[in-house]
Parts: sequence; structure tokens; C-alpha cells
Amino acid sequence: MKFLPKLFLASSALAAAMSSCSEHEIDYYSGVDAIFFDQQFSGNINETWLDTTQLAHQIYTVVNFNNISGGLDSILKIKIETTGYVRDYLRPFSVEVVADSTDAIEGEEFTILNPDLAILPGNNSTHVDVKVSVSERLYSSTCRIQLRLVPGEHFALPFGKDGFGLMPLRGAVNASVLTDLSTNYDPSIHNIFITGELSRPAMWTEGVEQISHKYSWGTYSLKKYRLLLSVAEPYGWGPWHFENQMPIERMGIIQRAAASYLREQYNKGREYWVLDEDGSMMWVKGCSWALGTRPEDMVDVN
Repeated sequence: MKFLPKLFLASSALAAAMSSCSEHEIDYYSGVDAIFFDQQFSGNINETWLDTTQLAHQIYTVVNFNNISGGLDSILKIKIETTGYVRDYLRPFSVEVVADSTDAIEGEEFTILNPDLAILPGNNSTHVDVKVSVSERLYSSTCRIQLRLVPGEHFALPFGKDGFGLMPLRGAVNASVLTDLSTNYDPSIHNIFITGELSRPAMWTEGVEQISHKYSWGTYSLKKYRLLLSVAEPYGWGPWHFENQMPIERMGIIQRAAASYLREQYNKGREYWVLDEDGSMMWVKGCSWALGTRPEDMVDVN
């Protein structure tokens, strides 16, 4: 009973506050029910444990298969959101591929798993699932998938380059990745870029420190990187392992396997010698020749 006076005072204060506001001071939403892509992620699509609603908005998605562990394909979940009131009925819509702006191969490099979608009663968002797969050509190129919303009878697409209402334009955090392809700000369109192009892993440092390393791989070249990947493959190691702080013991296994291969090719005779991109004898620690040695300075053992 001793709590009743406090409750009464709180209720009285609330009633007084409500009576001081007129209905014209309350700003009700008066726009249309619109639908738009509202992708959010940290830049690493492999971090599926993250709460995406707390992450940065992205105007495009990049899938680099070198940064994805556990296979040559991945399932993307592209977020779609609505404006307007939450409804108590099903609101179907669909997603289509914009053929003239897509150079990835449908059915081989990507598949839209659920093109026919709906906003469920009591909800204001959903996801379209896109399976993306690496192909041989993606190891040397980047391809695009462009998705477009087909709103159906329940939604509109009122967006233009200035955004909708007070919703700000949302830029990509990593816009420098593909600046010539990332200029679309239309929220009814979403671009997905997929690639498997190899580049020097961050852990493969250059300079004297790396050359003098116990398990040195020497100076980086794409050709040498491909060799290291080929000797690492039987162990189940791929680009993702090179990109993510490889244990020193694993570096040693790869170095010794590569050196063994290069020595074997050397012993077969000059026509089998492995040259690097600069024309020198390809070198890792364990080879019998020095880093930078030219083939004309070598002696053919046969």
C-alpha cells in the first residue's frame, strides 16, 4: 500500500504531459510503403556471428574467395527492408537479375536461391539468398551480379539519387576497393562483385626481414604464390590460410615442399628449370642457388 501514492503521482505527471500536447504536434508517417536493399556487414562476409543490424550500411557487396574459409562457394544474405507501417498480412515481391549489367554466369558462378520473397505479417525486413561460386576465370578477373527489386502490388520504389525523405544516402565503407564500379546509390539496385584474383598476402612481407627469415619464401611474385598454393593444397591449405597469420611451422612445411620441387626440376635439366616472373631462377630458402640468380649463370647438371 505504501507504493500507491508514488504510482498516483507518476500517473498524474504522465497525464499532464499528454494533455499539454496537441494531435498536430505528433508527426505521423504519411509516405508510401517502399522496399529497398539495406545491406549491412563489416566488410568480411565470413563473420556470420556478427549482429548485422549494428554494422555499416553498404551500397554494394564484395566477395573475395581468398578471404573465405571452407570451400569454393558461399551463401550471401542480402538484406531488404521496408518503409511505412508494419502490416498484419503477407506482402509478396521478387528479386530479379539485371542481365545487361551482370557478367557473372548464372547457374555456374551464382544462383538466386529464393527470388520470390515476401515480407511476413508483423515484419519489416527479409533477405534474398545468393549462392556464389568461384570459377577458373575468377582467379584472374572480377565479375558483377546486379539485383533489382520487383515491388509487386504492395510496395513502391520511390527512391532516387537523393534518397527517400530524411533517409541519408549510405556509402560503402570500403569504397576504394572497386571505385570505378561502386557508384550506384539507387536502393532498389544492389551490385555484388565476386572475384578469386590472387594478390600478395598481408603476411608475406617484403625486404631483408623476409629474405633472412628461417622459412623464407623470398620476394613475392604471383607465379611463386601459385607454386606455394599448389604444394600447400595436399595439406588442405588455400588462399584463406595465407591471408590469416599462418603459423611458422606451416610456413616451414610449404617452404621445404617448394624448395624440394624447385630442386627436382633443376636436376631434370635446363628445360625444366622454373623461372620467376623477372626471368631469374625461382627461389625459396632451401634452393642451392642464391636469390636473384639468372639462368645463364647456372650450370646444367646434365
